[in-house]
Amino acid sequence: MQFVNPYFLFAFSALAIPIIVHLFNFRRYKKVYFSNTAFLNELVEETNNAQKLKRLLILLARCLVIIFLVLAFAQPFIPKNENVKKGKTAVSIFVDNSFSMQSTSSDRSLIEKAKVLATDIVQSYDNDVSFQLITQSLEGKQQRLLSKDDCIEQIKNIQICPSSHSLEEINKRQVDALRIENFDVKKIYIVSDFQKNIGSIESDSSFDINLVKIDAQAQKNIFIDTAWLENPLSIVGQNNKLLVKIKNESTESIENLRISMTVNGQQKAISDLSIEANSYQLDTLEFNQNTKEWNNVKISLDDFPIEFDNNYYVSFYVNDAIHLLNLDAGTQNKYIKALSNFNSYFKTEQSNIAQIDYSKFSTQQLIILSNLKDISSGLNTELKKYLDNGGNIALFPAKDANINSINTFLQSIQASTFNGNTEIVKEVKTINTDASLLNDIFENKNQKNISLPKTNFSFNSNNNLGNAQKILVFGDGQSCMTQYQVGKGHAYIFSVPLDASICDLPMHAIFAPLIFKMAIDGQNFNDIQYTIGTKKSIQIANYSTKNDENVLYVKGNKLEFIPEQSMVNNQLNIYTKDQIQNAGHYDIFSKSTNDKIGTFAMNYNRSESHMDFLSLNELEAMYTGKNITIYNGNSGNISHAVKENDQGISLWKVCIIFALLFLLAEILLIRFWKTSSN
Repeated sequence: MQFVNPYFLFAFSALAIPIIVHLFNFRRYKKVYFSNTAFLNELVEETNNAQKLKRLLILLARCLVIIFLVLAFAQPFIPKNENVKKGKTAVSIFVDNSFSMQSTSSDRSLIEKAKVLATDIVQSYDNDVSFQLITQSLEGKQQRLLSKDDCIEQIKNIQICPSSHSLEEINKRQVDALRIENFDVKKIYIVSDFQKNIGSIESDSSFDINLVKIDAQAQKNIFIDTAWLENPLSIVGQNNKLLVKIKNESTESIENLRISMTVNGQQKAISDLSIEANSYQLDTLEFNQNTKEWNNVKISLDDFPIEFDNNYYVSFYVNDAIHLLNLDAGTQNKYIKALSNFNSYFKTEQSNIAQIDYSKFSTQQLIILSNLKDISSGLNTELKKYLDNGGNIALFPAKDANINSINTFLQSIQASTFNGNTEIVKEVKTINTDASLLNDIFENKNQKNISLPKTNFSFNSNNNLGNAQKILVFGDGQSCMTQYQVGKGHAYIFSVPLDASICDLPMHAIFAPLIFKMAIDGQNFNDIQYTIGTKKSIQIANYSTKNDENVLYVKGNKLEFIPEQSMVNNQLNIYTKDQIQNAGHYDIFSKSTNDKIGTFAMNYNRSESHMDFLSLNELEAMYTGKNITIYNGNSGNISHAVKENDQGISLWKVCIIFALLFLLAEILLIRFWKTSSN
């Protein structure tokens, strides 16, 4: 047996009081003379013995009253284990307030049950204990510790939150908060319905971890899981397809589910589909991109009672053209210029390497270096920066190029260098159709009887490096076209000049598709949607401003705020943190000019759409042997269970009962045990 307040045991010295009273409170007898007392002797002796016994019993009752009162204040308990810790205590409580906690059980929402349980946990501790209250919002202010009363008050104000985080993230926040000070006892409570996708938590001997399980019933749910564009490069006037993944998480099949899509507020597509039980279906919604710049799309379906995931929002930028910049020695290559005639979506611009405007690089999908003899150190630096930021370049060296200059550039991007040339007729024999650059160009990948480019001059390459991928290969094994990953971009190095008198590649049918694919491959496209509650920055590419201090603001869904922003390599990064709580489309405006510079879409976290929960038995099995305590949140008032687990089997109430019983015994002895006095 142990004591919560052992210093109260010094009060046992109070036992001396009834003993002293007993010793000094003997009745003084008065002598009375009789002529004959023989008949009284026996009566006097019996009375004295009864009186002594009564006084001893009263003394014993009084001593026992004091003993049990002292024990009650010392709070004795029988520990459940030998590792019960004492001292300065801090308690962290996580209350799950995600969308799944909107469900009801026994005509009461799970979030309300969680708040009651959290309050009971707080009330089971003393006033000198420090508390942390944390929810799915993971706000910075939740890292500070609270008093008992403040914690209870904040529990009352908890509302449903659109964010959803794993147990690992939540536990890390709790651990960080409790490590701020040197607490002797650190306790962690997690109150949740424990969806199966919430993850798991690892035990830590430094912390007493407790999981409070609230029973939740699995519910059917049909929801839009995700969506993506078939062609991420959107060009005005072209058709595009939006692929939508819809999940049916129920035991029943669904028939003729209506899916609708609006683009910029106008309905563009309607589809009906059927989905088998516990499966998903892909739906393709086709539309024409007739609006330049930013387009907002909303996909909708009807499902009840879980409705937060019935809508899905996307935003994307529709380009007016594919922008190509041709850098040459002063004469624009006619084959690059002819691309505009081949496809109206190509917009080519020529620039003499002697008069380059480097600020234009960031707006180009592809920079073509056609028949260059030299690459200056300044151009080398800017091209490397352009590649690192996600740009693409295609290098066609001139026949009489300065090999040392070209090799200096190739070395800077860690590409294979040239080591001489061959002036014989060679034909491309192999096309790497498995490469990401070409995987959707050829319907039939059988290369037999395919006419491929020929050349009468080519540069020889050293052994290809590890980051090289040959795209076009001559019969002798030398590469005609090699792809290199450089930073976020790609460098496409050709070993032949872009000259029809030397090589027929610029007139070949494969040339235009190659240019198109090189322009869009690996482009740093803006994400078409973001998830509320994640810390990912919102990126707006190709945004430039002459005023670096230009203030931007976000507007949408009756919300307007100035976010944190930064410019990195001509890419605008917006950090919304926890300021956006509703799904929808949001616009970014310049404060100085009030011009719209971008749009982004926010969606609720779909992890909350999976209405499948761990049972109490599954939870106990998961954490068997991990020194983690699991409570049944539906078993009634949790306060007693918490105290019993923290302090063992408490005996102070038993001591109070015994003290009252012995006090009653004393009263009964005094009142009803009558003895004759001498």
